[in-house]
Amino acid sequence: LSNRQPFNSKQEEEDYERIRPMAWRRPFATLRARAREFLSHPSERRLFTVRELARGQSFPDSFNFPPDLSKANMLIGNAVPPLLSKAIAMELVVDDVILIDD
Repeated sequence: LSNRQPFNSKQEEEDYERIRPMAWRRPFATLRARAREFLSHPSERRLFTVRELARGQSFPDSFNFPPDLSKANMLIGNAVPPLLSKAIAMELVVDDVILIDD
């Protein structure tokens, strides 16, 4: 990796060393609640930021996450991506009526 940036902690460096970077031309990986511990930036020697993980899951930049990193990562990892939710909702709408199966 060409752009070597310092890590914020020894733990972050150890996390980075045990994972493989994502590829630019591949779909974004499925995230889990502890996503930041398993995904690294494809061209920079660092882990993804919370905002980058959120963008990869289609969260708008205007979405506010909790300031606590572990809570923000858990929210992103446990969420259904917003654009996927929208696509599912649009499929359920037929003639402006939402179909609900009781």
